This record gives sequence, structure tokens and C-alpha cells, in this order.
Amino acid sequence: VDPDDWVEHDMLSSLYRIAKENNSDMVICDYFQENMLSNKCKYICQKPTSLETDELIRDMTYLLHGACWNKLIRKNCFDKYNIAFPLEFSLNEDLYVTLSLLRNGIRVSYLPRAFYHYVSCSNNLSITQNHFYSDRVYDEDITKFTMFCELMKNHKYYCDVRSVMAAYVVRRAYHSNYYSSYQFMKHFGMFRNDILQLKH
Repeated sequence: VDPDDWVEHDMLSSLYRIAKENNSDMVICDYFQENMLSNKCKYICQKPTSLETDELIRDMTYLLHGACWNKLIRKNCFDKYNIAFPLEFSLNEDLYVTLSLLRNGIRVSYLPRAFYHYVSCSNNLSITQNHFYSDRVYDEDITKFTMFCELMKNHKYYCDVRSVMAAYVVRRAYHSNYYSSYQFMKHFGMFRNDILQLKH
């Protein structure tokens, strides 16, 4: 759970009950998006288009939140498939873990209830809201892009994941205003074809 978020008291017991009933390795639930500036709460549905793992990978890439905080995951899966949170980057590491698990064909269930309260706008110092950029951040993003591509190599949705991650890397740098136009093209021109492949 992120430090500024919170959960309903029956979240774990409810997810565990579904996991036991269906012998699931992962249970996904909905969540609440909390905007502390406007004091508004929005219900976010996380119903997958399919519980088949290949389609879930595509859903996590395009439609659903890839975070681990709205999922209960069997610990044995981390041990069995040697999966751990990557130390090479600090954003999207939870999506990397989720895709790593799904790549191994685990059994997934969905519970149409929201338990997790995700604070999307608490303060300007939030790591996901901070647009500070540097050459170090660029190197980390390129490492992240490379690791996601390696993870999804030979998968039927490889191009989808590659395009979405390319767009993420470029968007972060673009909004930072860190580079001149020439420097931006020099650093990110290689992602142009990937981004043009996006279906949205």
C-alpha cells in the first residue's frame, strides 16, 4: 500500500475468499480514485475483458491498472517463477511484476468490488506527479523500456507493450521541458515508429 493510500478493512479477507474458492493465483478487484484537492472519489472498474493470461497482459497494457495494490497474489508464484520487484527503476515496477506473473500462465479471478483508495492528487511532491527530469532519469527510463521489451519477447502482444512503454518514456521527457527540440529528437527519435503503432 502506498503511504498516502488506504484500504477497506475487509479487503484481504474478501480477496482471500475468492482465491480459495477458485484456487486462484491472483485476484483482481476494483478501486477508488481519491482526489484530495477536489475532495472527490471515483469508482474505477477493473473488470478484465478475459481472465485468459495473454488477454490480461493486453488489458494491463491498455485498459487496466497494472499496480499490485488492487491484487492479491499467491506468494508461491514469486518463488516458483523467481519474480521480484526490479531495482533498476522506480516507476512502473509494479506493472513489470504483474506482467511477469501473467507471462507464466497463472490462474486469475476478478472480484467486482472496490477496496483500495488510490490517492491520485495529494501533493505536488508525489513521485508520480513530479516532472523533474535529468540524464539519470533518461537512463533509468531506457533501462525500463529495455527490460519490458526483454520480458515480452516472443509474446503475441510484444508490439503493444513496446509501443505503450515507448510512449510513456517519450511523454515523461516531453512534459519535463528538459531538452531542446534538437536534443529531444536526438534522444527519442528512435521511438517514433513504436508510437505510431499505438491503436489509441
